[in-house]
Amino acid sequence: KVGYEINFNRVFFQYQPPRPLHEIDAELAGVEQRILELLREVTE
Repeated sequence: KVGYEINFNRVFFQYQPPRPLHEIDAELAGVEQRILELLREVTE
């Protein structure tokens, strides 16, 4: 076998911790409000 295999995930991966739950929840609430506004526009 000729050549070499480089595992890019192992070499270059940098762990990024997940965002705080309250931040994700707030973003979801905002998106939900936006969806409701768009649905109201469509149904008018």
